[in-house]
Amino acid sequence: MNRFSRIKTIDPGILAIHYEAETEVSTKIVQLASLRADTTAELNPEGTPFLFPSRYCQSDIMGQ
Repeated sequence: MNRFSRIKTIDPGILAIHYEAETEVSTKIVQLASLRADTTAELNPEGTPFLFPSRYCQSDIMGQ
């Protein structure tokens, strides 16, 4: 879920905003030995965008 708020101020000056949120996360520990390596041809096409370079996927390392 994303939150977006637009705030308009009339007078110039310092504006202080405080925001609090609670989040829930879940993790699953997977044993490395239980994973299998697929060839590029075997990859699910829907997952391909997640392999593009980003801060989450170092594609130069994944390509090796």
